[in-house]
Amino acid sequence: MKKWMGKIVVFVGLLLATVVPVVAQNTLSTLGLTSSTPAAAAYSLRKLSSNYSGPLVRIYNGTTFYDVFPDATTGWIESTSKISASVSTYNASPSSSAGSSALSTISANATIAAWFDQSGNSRHVYNSTTSRQPAIWTAGSPGSVRLNGNSKPAAYFDATSRKDYLQTSSSATWLNSTSYSLSAVVETPGSSSYNFILGTSSTTTNKGLQFGQRSNTQFTLAQYSNDAHYNIIQNTGTSLRTAIKYATTGTNGSAAWLNGTSLSTNDKPNAYLSVASALNIGCGYSTSTLTPNYWLGYISEILIFTSELSNANRQLVETNQATAFGVNAPIIDAQPSTTAQSVCLNGTPTNLSVTASVNSGSITYQWYSNKSASNTNGTLISGATSSSYTPITSASGSTYYYCILTNGSAAHTTTSNVSGVVKVSNYPGNFGNALNFDGTDDHVSISNGAIVAGAGSSYTKEAWIYLTSTGTNANIFSGDNNTHALY
Repeated sequence: MKKWMGKIVVFVGLLLATVVPVVAQNTLSTLGLTSSTPAAAAYSLRKLSSNYSGPLVRIYNGTTFYDVFPDATTGWIESTSKISASVSTYNASPSSSAGSSALSTISANATIAAWFDQSGNSRHVYNSTTSRQPAIWTAGSPGSVRLNGNSKPAAYFDATSRKDYLQTSSSATWLNSTSYSLSAVVETPGSSSYNFILGTSSTTTNKGLQFGQRSNTQFTLAQYSNDAHYNIIQNTGTSLRTAIKYATTGTNGSAAWLNGTSLSTNDKPNAYLSVASALNIGCGYSTSTLTPNYWLGYISEILIFTSELSNANRQLVETNQATAFGVNAPIIDAQPSTTAQSVCLNGTPTNLSVTASVNSGSITYQWYSNKSASNTNGTLISGATSSSYTPITSASGSTYYYCILTNGSAAHTTTSNVSGVVKVSNYPGNFGNALNFDGTDDHVSISNGAIVAGAGSSYTKEAWIYLTSTGTNANIFSGDNNTHALY
């Protein structure tokens, strides 16, 4: 099954709300998960569990609150979704049933006053300040649900003038002293720094959770001054962002994925969370008017697990999200080798390759070289446009390589990890050029072993060498299982 990723979500909250009693745990069956992988909180604009019968969101149209239920056929928020009777306050208990009227009957723009948790843990998020609620419905003839660039339902968070956010009614202490996994389907215009999908309201180390974007090229999982930053190529389309905090002892670091492709691992955060404040969607550690903490763009779905998602379950989630939300960036299944290569001048290196898949469309490839071990700011290699590449060995030096994959039909790109170094040796000797060996694993293989072994006849072996250190069993060359060797 192909893997896919979706957009990132940011939550910011500020208001107190009525505590709703905890109900039975809901398995997120839509995502292919079982009861053995329960979510701690789940916010989406589609129905995530066959056990969930409540509304997706509560909207405010300028005068009245209504709860909006998933469309009975598609399971998404649609203009045909049924709405409840009017609700008294922004933080009243979720309506138990839908009325007969559809969302299309709302004749004014509407915002989200409450986003309901589908996990069964009742960790709903709210905002009582109507001027700071994310947009979801645009009035018109007909009106329409707000859509992201992939034409999928998404709440729009304005980080500039409105500073939209939503917030739990109590402290998110359930995130403390445990590993956790975060997944978000989001879309950003790609021009904002300190652009956070989710966070807790604290500026104390390991109390302030921040999940989102530190800069246009950094995806961040932070516990305020205990931060992991992952380099990315900014994707302005819908994207899936997943981060897992490993914490069997609280010190095991984290890993992150963008559109199903690994962004590597990090030794931070290296401690458990110790949260004493509410959880925010659409904001990092502060719900003040500090602009850089807010999410600018769309949020369609956020999932939180107080456990480490297995690779199999993470891929289930990402595949489902990518298909559902139309995230069509190439998903890399096999990265370029990270094994270092030492090659003689004009020698034959091992090819580098990448394998990937897309939900629809076709993949194009472009390889880049770099003098540092980085998959950014490299030099485009003219003509290197296939899934494999043979490094050039006509000049000495150390070079790294990576590939950018593009789905031409969707203009979505994914960047591979950087390869291991390819070291081409050409050192001047007394007579012509000489090779420099590191004494550890550098070697040159001769395909015809009989040449070295002498093929049963008498022979002479001669070598010009310059030793920079001494050791035992340091063969200059050998053959035939070391029975013919010079050392």
